[in-house]
Amino acid sequence: MEGLAPQKQKLKGGRRGNGAIPDDSVITYAVGMLDAADAAEVNVSPAALERYVGLAQPSRTRRAIEATRKALPGLKTEGQRIAKVEEHLQQRAEGKAADDQQAAVMETWFDGLSDAQRNAVFVAPAAEGGPNWLQPLKLRVHGEPSLEFNAEHLVEWPAGVIAQLPQDAQAMLAARQKMLSALNIESGPEAAAFVEEHFEQQRFDLNDAAPQEVARLVELHPELAPILHGLQREGAQLTFIRSTKTPDAVLDAMRHVANSSQHNFISTWFRDFVEAGVEPTVTDDDLAKVREDNAKSKRVALTKFKDDPFRSALATRQHDGALEDALDVRQSIDLIKDFSKGAMSVAVASSTGGNEARLDQVNHSLNELFGREYARRRMTFDDANRTSEGAKAIITSLAVLAPVVELLEKGLNLGPVAKAVAAAGDDAAAESAEISALKEAGVSNQELLQRVAIAGPAAVLSLGMAGSIDEVVKELGDHAGGAMYSTSAVFLSFVTSVLSIQYFAKNYKRLERENKLPPDLVLDEKTRALLDKVDQEKISKRDLLRIVDQSLEKSGATQEERTVVHARLSRFNQRKLLRALGKEGRLSMRQNPLVAGVKEAVGVNPARLGLMAGTLSSPVVGYALGPWFLHQPVLYAIAGSFETIVGAMSIWAYGRSFDSRWKRFVRRRESVDSPRSTQGEGGIDGTQAPQALNP
Repeated sequence: MEGLAPQKQKLKGGRRGNGAIPDDSVITYAVGMLDAADAAEVNVSPAALERYVGLAQPSRTRRAIEATRKALPGLKTEGQRIAKVEEHLQQRAEGKAADDQQAAVMETWFDGLSDAQRNAVFVAPAAEGGPNWLQPLKLRVHGEPSLEFNAEHLVEWPAGVIAQLPQDAQAMLAARQKMLSALNIESGPEAAAFVEEHFEQQRFDLNDAAPQEVARLVELHPELAPILHGLQREGAQLTFIRSTKTPDAVLDAMRHVANSSQHNFISTWFRDFVEAGVEPTVTDDDLAKVREDNAKSKRVALTKFKDDPFRSALATRQHDGALEDALDVRQSIDLIKDFSKGAMSVAVASSTGGNEARLDQVNHSLNELFGREYARRRMTFDDANRTSEGAKAIITSLAVLAPVVELLEKGLNLGPVAKAVAAAGDDAAAESAEISALKEAGVSNQELLQRVAIAGPAAVLSLGMAGSIDEVVKELGDHAGGAMYSTSAVFLSFVTSVLSIQYFAKNYKRLERENKLPPDLVLDEKTRALLDKVDQEKISKRDLLRIVDQSLEKSGATQEERTVVHARLSRFNQRKLLRALGKEGRLSMRQNPLVAGVKEAVGVNPARLGLMAGTLSSPVVGYALGPWFLHQPVLYAIAGSFETIVGAMSIWAYGRSFDSRWKRFVRRRESVDSPRSTQGEGGIDGTQAPQALNP
């Protein structure tokens, strides 16, 4: 931001401990800098800002650290990091200034039109179809195709221009600005860069290498092919748009909902929300808990910084702002919903326009078959990647470094203590990796500290087992020694897995008690009798879902309720549905808490699945291969880090399997019959599209 450094030099305030209250501009500057640092992913602490604005002097230790950072290549000093944040703010300010200039030019262009021309102005996206907030926009005049203004990705349009546009255009621009604001986009250049970073746009010809999703869509819905062919014959350019990266603001919204109302769970509500529009339950008690936690954290901060006016004032401002954001769960829910609608679409650029109605039919079917499922997968995949980012770095490093350490220990023939440290060191680091993932998922510091009471003794026991390996080999042989060594190497990992699963299982039970999980499905006697009579070998899953839907409609279920049940039942295989619904007339829509705990723990840290597999199999492998690896330094080192290596491999596989798993889903996808009225023309097999979450 221009003039930022001079502003910093004019800031008023006293040194730490002299009791002077900093000027409000100091706090405003600091809050803005910390928010910008978070957006720019630059590590800047409040203490660093306090020193930077001259309200505190660096200690000798701090000066030594900064001198070291300055001398070593690749390390950034506090001043350099703060300069990076100010550069980020400068770029945002320049983008905003460019927008202001473009808005002024737009206003001048609009004022130069005649009254008749202004009354004929309309807003046209660069391409029709999909969300308008992704598209550059133009102002055009009906009947005068050469008269237009290219607004591109301009975020804030002049109020005088908006007021004279048609009502539908005003509503569209208001929704567009709300979405861009929720995504923390302030200017047109930022919007253009955002689209480039988070979406792929693939132009295609339906007759020549169409995207897999479009080709499968036309295969399952042949009635859509003439629409797309017709658009191409008219000279329109077809573009397939798909999200390739979930924005940080959307990931923040997911975690906001999970942390504020769902006991840190994603899996229990997210799928139903994206696929069927079932919003997560947020109660008054949830919001009261948010207020209580914020007040408690604020009291702790103010007590800690009671002798530091700057930090005290900063903590007050930050907590007040955080509380306002934390209570606005509705904004997070709306952001997730709006982004999921735009995760996949077909857009058309043509000189004539007027293709919205035809494209709506195409995009409705595309969304029903692929869009919602892709949005759910994309967002949960990116959420897991972000929560486990620190854990992945630690585990990947351990997979390489831990065997080297143990190889040195074996080669140098060190004693039992060194052997114990070598065996358990990677497990301790793996526990820190798990804590990193849990913290990113919203687990509080207090809850993390509770793990220490169990993990600490487990680490001591692991060290004891590792130190007794030589004695076990002498007394019981290499097989027992190998099992003991492998068990000691994975014991803390085992405890770590159990603690994480137990944590989420306990929270799942809390969700049950708070009635935030879906109820069981119960069918009437008539439908159960019908299911008993059907040929279980020949009935398709689609027909089975139709029978259930008809039963629900006759019992008075709403369209929304039927859509939700249909989405949930679609996840079960045919045999389970028949067995549960035909014989018992009831199907539980809930999970065993332990199973739910495993799923959520793996969702938070994808390496957890590989770590669990390696942990459970390691003692068996150690017993079987003990005679070989105990006397071979390289194998000995690998065996000591077996579960870490498996965990690193699972990270690698998870990160590279998204596209292949999605392509497999598209290939195997069948046509979907969403619930619709069985009354009137067409019945349940009618072609009238139902109202869906993502029309």
